[in-house]
Amino acid sequence: MASRIIGLLLGLLLTVAGYMIASPLAGMVPPPPPVALGEFEGLRSLIGWGALALGGLAILANLLPSGRRTKATADRRPAIAPITFSDDPAPLPAARAAEDTPLVFAFSPPAAAAAAAPLMGVPPMAAPEPVAVSAPAVAPAAVPAPVTAPLAMPAPPQTSIPSVEPVGHPAGDEIAEETFGLLRDRLRGAVQAESWAEAGRILSRLPHLALTHRDRMLAAQDLGDFTRSQGRSDDAAEAYAEALAYARLMHDIEPGDPIAASDLAGALINVGDMASDEARLDAALGAYEEAVALRRRAVEINRSRRSDRRALTIALERLADAREDRGHRVRALDLYRESAQIISVLASEDPQRFGADLNGTRTRLIELEARLAI
Repeated sequence: MASRIIGLLLGLLLTVAGYMIASPLAGMVPPPPPVALGEFEGLRSLIGWGALALGGLAILANLLPSGRRTKATADRRPAIAPITFSDDPAPLPAARAAEDTPLVFAFSPPAAAAAAAPLMGVPPMAAPEPVAVSAPAVAPAAVPAPVTAPLAMPAPPQTSIPSVEPVGHPAGDEIAEETFGLLRDRLRGAVQAESWAEAGRILSRLPHLALTHRDRMLAAQDLGDFTRSQGRSDDAAEAYAEALAYARLMHDIEPGDPIAASDLAGALINVGDMASDEARLDAALGAYEEAVALRRRAVEINRSRRSDRRALTIALERLADAREDRGHRVRALDLYRESAQIISVLASEDPQRFGADLNGTRTRLIELEARLAI
């Protein structure tokens, strides 16, 4: 936002200067005092109109939306989900994901056949009519008198039924107090349900429940992810800058903490992405290079962690893309070769998880090699 204001001021200054030199509206308003150009007096009209044109272009460039990402960079980046969380766990393989997916059952109350028949439009069955059967004539026999005494039935056994105490909530049982973690879980649920209004309300309350620097960093990062998915690049850039400030603070307090280093690297990637989208390549290169250095150090400390190695490949490819946009194709090719080497090892260890990533990296590597061969 500050860069846009500065650009607008410079554009206005250029426009005013061009007007003072060329005076294109001298016939409509009182002419301004002449500006002495010395030995360039013969080029007064050219200089004035040129300054006016540059000033007008600067004003238009700063008033138009800032979505100036180059098409090549936009095409080769993975698609951004509506909202993501940088601290989400790595995706599970298909088999485990199927096991961890909750099952939802739909129950319907059972209905008796007699009750269901009228509802289904089936008329009730009529009772069969009695059929008269003729029997041969038999002489009446003596019929014994009916027994009037009731039959003695055995008494049912007496069983003692234990009394059941009503089950209730224990005294003092209250609803759990809303915390930062619970509210963030609700945010994930709202995003999965694509309830964006609810997600916006949760994001507005999230910073108020942040108790630590990391909570504040995550709240700012979530806001950046949300606003970026909506195309609000200025708001996203401000939120990512705030997240980076908290990440640097945590890393300065505990420079040896791997979590703080990982958070700082992730915040740098987000800031670099926004700088790349706005064609600020120098700022993007600086952020990506710092992120690569942090990811390299994490891999050197613990080479067995696949998540750290995968994060290093992402940082390397981001830096390579920025290098290519800058015109440094040879350096970009070296970075992609390093990334392909790392991800090839990951794909050999877990083909299901890293196979697609390896294919994408190899495709980009072939493209760069073909461009250098021309």
